[in-house]
Amino acid sequence: MKNYSYKENLESNRLITRFLKPSDISIWADFYTDKDAVEFFPSFGLKTNIEQAKYMIDKQLDRYHNNRFGHQALIEKETKKFIGICGLLT
Repeated sequence: MKNYSYKENLESNRLITRFLKPSDISIWADFYTDKDAVEFFPSFGLKTNIEQAKYMIDKQLDRYHNNRFGHQALIEKETKKFIGICGLLT
């Protein structure tokens, strides 16, 4: 169940947001291979970048389901490329 008070498809001149989905795990896993980007992130005992990405995406899906906001994907309009995340956490 999505939190319909928490909107997706927010737009700027070059970006659009959307709710994360399980198929984003493989895209987001690359982020966890960048040692500088994740230097201060907790690993929660997870060993691989795929496990870490799945944990993060699953956590956002749980937040949506429980009306607790969550991160959203940032999509570049021109290329339709997933370029990052943003959002509200509660």
